[in-house]
Amino acid sequence: MAVLLFILLWVLVALAIFFVAARGGPRGARATLQTQSHAGRRVAAVLFAILYLGLGVAVPLVLLIGAHHNANAQINGVRLSADAKKGRKIFGDVCGACHTLSEANAVGKVGPDLDQLKPTKQLLQSAIVQGRQRGNGTMPANLLPDPNDQRAVVDFVYEVTHPAPATPGK
Repeated sequence: MAVLLFILLWVLVALAIFFVAARGGPRGARATLQTQSHAGRRVAAVLFAILYLGLGVAVPLVLLIGAHHNANAQINGVRLSADAKKGRKIFGDVCGACHTLSEANAVGKVGPDLDQLKPTKQLLQSAIVQGRQRGNGTMPANLLPDPNDQRAVVDFVYEVTHPAPATPGK
């Protein structure tokens, strides 16, 4: 549906450009539109209003709403579990300021780059519960006191740093 609306937009733009060009430029197109009857001008005004509302409101609205379910379903081809979806939000709020993780659009410089580290679930759980006192940064212990939040972040980071191999035919 979104592709069809996108194509329709450019077809209408092309037709408008053709109309202006066929009338000898903007001045000729304006003269053509102004010489119509009162009823013709009213019909043209209604058509332009519908066109403006359709292209300015409806098309962007359909594009934004239409892709919402896919945006939450997967990241860069990795389909997330329910816990991992919750973990993505928590990671962005709590961990993203310090750690780098491309799938969360996090570019922190204090903690390790999780894209390169590709931590195990045990290492992630240990870091969240016990904290870390190495290197340049200091990660506090019990940063996420709720075990459900801990599991969600561990699942998210693990799923995006250890993607499952693609299944042939899908």
